[in-house]
Amino acid sequence: MKGQKNWYALKVFYNKVHYFKEIIENDGVETYIAIQEGKLLVPSLMFIKSSEDYLKSLRDNHVKEFTYYKRARYKINQTVNQLNSQSTLVFVPAVIPDDQMEIFKRATAEGVRYLGEIETLNLKPGDRVRVTEGPFKGQVGFLKRIKKDRKFIITIGNIAAFTIEGITYKMVEKINDKE
Repeated sequence: MKGQKNWYALKVFYNKVHYFKEIIENDGVETYIAIQEGKLLVPSLMFIKSSEDYLKSLRDNHVKEFTYYKRARYKINQTVNQLNSQSTLVFVPAVIPDDQMEIFKRATAEGVRYLGEIETLNLKPGDRVRVTEGPFKGQVGFLKRIKKDRKFIITIGNIAAFTIEGITYKMVEKINDKE
């Protein structure tokens, strides 16, 4: 729904995250950037909670300064109402679910280490776990070997991944892909 407010991830160019944060907040739109020790955790990443129309309008006015993360979707032929040779692939803004944003906000407040964009990681099926105790109890993520230690990894959609210190094997249970 275009008028519904959702979280969207923006990739901001030319070190203008704070500039866009001010513009967007002046429009009454909620923003979030991860800051630790006075520095941006991920220099070009910011999140906004807005309507899709606002996001596209902002993009139209600042086309060379930022982009938003997208996901592919098929536009279905209305007369047939099924995928066929007349269906087209379109790219729409990728919505970040509220629960993933809450995990991200809490994790960045607790202190995390940015690993990189999802494409650079080698996450494998079957590594999914759920935290069973501590401040992140109930959260689902991945275990990955990092520098001879195992860390809990949270992901924000297909945008970025972060590690959380202090989560041990005793604090997680393995879950299957269907959960």
